Amino acid sequence: MKNFGSGGDVLYVGIAKESLNSRDIKTHFNSKRTGSSTLRRSLGAILKDDFKLKALPRSINKTEQDIYCYKFDVNGEDQLTKWMKNNLLVGYCVTENANYLKLREIEEDVIKILKPTLDLDRRTRHLNIHYLELDRLRKICQAEARRN
Repeated sequence: MKNFGSGGDVLYVGIAKESLNSRDIKTHFNSKRTGSSTLRRSLGAILKDDFKLKALPRSINKTEQDIYCYKFDVNGEDQLTKWMKNNLLVGYCVTENANYLKLREIEEDVIKILKPTLDLDRRTRHLNIHYLELDRLRKICQAEARRN
């Protein structure tokens, strides 16, 4: 995956307030949810040339947020989902009775330790040696979404 990781590397760390099923399976691994998934947008930006992905605004409104949270055309979304299912593993940790603020603290600590290569979290992005390149690739997709 270009220079963003190899087998066994942690690519992304996130939290689920309520359900791992809805957060990970129904959002990150769903062809219709790129506009809601920073993981999908980052992977799509990295794999854009390989899969010839076409970036689009996430809704017909074409607001700045719709462009920032771009998606890909239907064929590209399906290719991305297939690649993710064939190449990624999902791991999780369950914490008992942790409120959202505590989960955010835990998430930040885990990111600091594991340094996931797709991390763009404002709190920890400076630890990711790839964040400038990832930002650049995502901006290419945003510019294309603006044109479409």
